[in-house]
Amino acid sequence: MQQPIGLLSDNINWIQPLARAMDAAGVPSRLIPFPHPPFTEFDGRAYPKVIFNRVAIRAAKGSPGIITLVRDLLSALQLQDKHIINNRHCHQVGSSKALQALVFKRAGVMSPKTFVLHDKVMLTPAREQMPDGLLKSNVGGFGAGVWAPESPDQDVPPSILATAFAADGVAVWQQKYIPRDDVIYRVEMLGGEVLYRARVPVKPDSFNYCLGNAGILSGPGIPNDPVTLDPAPETKLRADLAHICRLADMDVGSVEYLIPKGESAACFFDINPVSTYHPNAAALLGFDPYKKLAAWLKALGQSN
Repeated sequence: MQQPIGLLSDNINWIQPLARAMDAAGVPSRLIPFPHPPFTEFDGRAYPKVIFNRVAIRAAKGSPGIITLVRDLLSALQLQDKHIINNRHCHQVGSSKALQALVFKRAGVMSPKTFVLHDKVMLTPAREQMPDGLLKSNVGGFGAGVWAPESPDQDVPPSILATAFAADGVAVWQQKYIPRDDVIYRVEMLGGEVLYRARVPVKPDSFNYCLGNAGILSGPGIPNDPVTLDPAPETKLRADLAHICRLADMDVGSVEYLIPKGESAACFFDINPVSTYHPNAAALLGFDPYKKLAAWLKALGQSN
């Protein structure tokens, strides 16, 4: 009999569609809510052999202690020889714009020039070297902590500056690109393979491209939903995406890119190990991504 797969999550609502798909596929699961008790009470024998890390990156906003806790918990589980899907390295890459910039550079793909700021005073010289940029929190998620100045000489509001550094004491000043056709692309990956690609219109007043609530009001396939999905990016792009996932140790999640105006190559800017599927994906694609994920988890659980 297959042992249950642990679902480590800080948001029960996000994990429920997957839990239902796993139940329908005959894959036993066990919810592991986060945060957890201190390590003085830690017993690795109480955890399943295979654990799917679904702790949201942005849950750590404003609390460096929580950021450390989830990384330490993943390390503790790996020390107990648990198979962690989206392991500690993956979670750390997902929670660090600075590390993501290094992953993209190592993968040999185009990405925005990035200045890593570990002190607020570093922002001024960074802006002098690259006036056209975006201020971002190192810990991303939901577009939080992103500021786009209206002009190169606009002073950053103190509250925005504080927010950018709040999560882990680090922010980035990142090159700004104008997307061709006013869209960004979010590619969902599973086991190093493309699951589907979402084409998402750029928002004039927000950097939140989470698709967990996309299309809720418009319904499946209704044209009012501006997000479109397709299953098959070109071969070169697939190879780059697979390489990025390998470098990030990301088994499940999304990679985001845009095509800058005047360019033809993809410019990668985000790695998200806790991506949520478009709620109408099954109707728009002709297959249910949660069912594919459940089948992948079943095969992985059986091999362990």
